[in-house]
Amino acid sequence: MIEPLLEYMERIEAVKKQNEIITIVVPRFIPKRWWANFLHMRTAETLRKVLLNRDDVVIVEVPYQVH
Repeated sequence: MIEPLLEYMERIEAVKKQNEIITIVVPRFIPKRWWANFLHMRTAETLRKVLLNRDDVVIVEVPYQVH
């Protein structure tokens, strides 16, 4: 999942203007059962670590109920 996103971001960065910011919207899964957290808890955290040092990139987490 990370590799295709980074490749896509590189294409966007190549054509973006100097004062533009890239915003990445990541769902934060909120499961009904506590044990299901282990299946979904790493996505946003992994993206934050990978994209932390990139200029002009903002990560937005949006809560999402998993049924």
